Amino acid sequence: MAVASLGRRVFPLRHYDSGNGIRVLPVNSVSTSAFSNLFHALMISSSSDAEPSEDLEYLLQLVRRPPSISALKRAQCILLWKHCALPPRQIAHLLGWSPGTVHNLLSAYRKAGPAICHAHIRGGRTHAYLTAEREQRLLKSFLDRARSTGFLDVKSLHAAYEHLVGHRCAASTIYRLVHRHGQAGKLPRKPLGR
Repeated sequence: MAVASLGRRVFPLRHYDSGNGIRVLPVNSVSTSAFSNLFHALMISSSSDAEPSEDLEYLLQLVRRPPSISALKRAQCILLWKHCALPPRQIAHLLGWSPGTVHNLLSAYRKAGPAICHAHIRGGRTHAYLTAEREQRLLKSFLDRARSTGFLDVKSLHAAYEHLVGHRCAASTIYRLVHRHGQAGKLPRKPLGR
């Protein structure tokens, strides 16, 4: 297996025959400069005479100045598929993804366009009872009262929270709410007991 050096990073190389001739591709490289060199070599060697689209310019800009690693890899995936005509299995190998991940991203790209590169796909507050803004409003009234009395009445906060959500919730929910909004440890609390 051949090896290419780019600055301090060393990439193993793999030969890929697309039918038009043999191309040399770095295996699992994420470096933006290595990808740019690879992409331009693939674009030059491909026989596509299509005009550069807005999508292409947008995706290349994402590769040059990526806001995050996930946005970079998504842009690389789309560029390799759409403009270099690489098969999803080869793209998955280059990016270190599974072929299913590549297929899912390309499906989302067909539906939403290049904005999918910035999409927040995983994580976040998917099981919250209240939005962060509603929690903040609820907590603000109790914090104002706590500053005058000297302690945060967690029992009253718990009752108000349960009234807002419409059902009972655990005491730990209230303590996490206080901590989430940066108030844990700032004010003494009246313990919550049932």
